[in-house]
Amino acid sequence: MTDLATDIAPEQPVHDSIAIHADDGSVRHTAPLRDGELDGALLSYDDKGQLAQRTDYVNGKRQGNSEIYTDNKLVMRQQFTDDVPNGPTTIYGPAGMLAAELQFASGLLQGEARYYSQGQLVRIAHYLDGRLHGLVEDHDDNGQLSQTAEYKNDLLYGTLCRYWSNGDLMERSQYVGGQRSGALSLILSQIGFKVTLVEGGYKAFRAAMLQDVDRIAPTLPFKVVCGPTGSGKTRLLQALAAQGAQVLDLEALANHRSSVLGAIPGV
Repeated sequence: MTDLATDIAPEQPVHDSIAIHADDGSVRHTAPLRDGELDGALLSYDDKGQLAQRTDYVNGKRQGNSEIYTDNKLVMRQQFTDDVPNGPTTIYGPAGMLAAELQFASGLLQGEARYYSQGQLVRIAHYLDGRLHGLVEDHDDNGQLSQTAEYKNDLLYGTLCRYWSNGDLMERSQYVGGQRSGALSLILSQIGFKVTLVEGGYKAFRAAMLQDVDRIAPTLPFKVVCGPTGSGKTRLLQALAAQGAQVLDLEALANHRSSVLGAIPGV
């Protein structure tokens, strides 16, 4: 008995290319294809026939370098990994001057970023997962440091300093949760008060209080006093308060004279 073996060649990828034309017949986009997916450099052209964009693709996803042009001038160069920005990004202004130097990780701003105006550095910022996080330095048109600020999760959090044009300190403030807090706390602490700053500011405090109300309120024995207008609800509450009972008069708190606050239980 004889064994027969047949060699089967592996399936070869299909290479092709695509070209998209405008109504006037001019080429607007060209790109190589591999098994029907963009694979190689996608080239796009403006209505003048000038290169407008060049982006590298692998298996249908942006992979590597991408460049955007306006009037034959480079305006942005960006790196991609698996179709999302990943790595350095450089942006240029209309005159070709440097406008921004950024770093991306998995599509989010990460690390140090530098911003320019007319080629002059105007800001150095730090990002964490797409949010301002860390020191931010602002400079005036002469390159002189004008402000420094500390951020946490996109909010002012820490020291903010402003400077005169000669470099002298103009103002120093403290922020917590994006709100100015240091000035008042400093004054109170200097005159004898023990001051504690709440992390996250008043919004965090309010959120915590609302959570406590929802948790504690069901454990308290409330008695609702209800009845038609003129039945003496307010006088009853006043009498109870005079006897030392804990009373919550909603109409008095709202400075309102009618029975429009709250609902009658069961009605």
